[in-house]
Amino acid sequence: LALKGYSQTIALEPRHARAYDGRGVTQRKMGLPDDAIKDHSKAIELDAKFAKAYRNRGNAYFYNGDSKRAIADYSAAIRLAPRYANAYGDRAVAYEQDGQAERAIADYTTLIAISPGNADAYAGRGLAYELAGDRANAIADHRKALSLNPAHPMSRANLQALLQAR
Repeated sequence: LALKGYSQTIALEPRHARAYDGRGVTQRKMGLPDDAIKDHSKAIELDAKFAKAYRNRGNAYFYNGDSKRAIADYSAAIRLAPRYANAYGDRAVAYEQDGQAERAIADYTTLIAISPGNADAYAGRGLAYELAGDRANAIADHRKALSLNPAHPMSRANLQALLQAR
């Protein structure tokens, strides 16, 4: 129904960037990342300052296994909206996937500065520290994530594994 609604809006208003972006998100969630990329690209063509469309296209690229293009789009979203927390988090995950632990750590650190109570940011940075071989900071971040959310499953499992590996 969402896809149909966005398509009807586009038929009535072919320059409606947010409708293209919304349809793209729906398509990605339906497992149609190539169609999503086309719609997000159209949204960006219509509104080059639409940071959310860059992030959403980045998500479609990431879903499609293209972390380099995803990183480029997340970076564009951040240039347009420097405090866009979700774009930092998504780019950090893409950096991790791409084996760039130090860049992931930097993005998670920025995300934590923007949103200090975000347990997922600490957990993600803990994983990035693990990838970088920094066990002490990984443990500290997983502990911080658990202090913010005692039921955080990723940090609970990773902290346990790190402490057992001593």
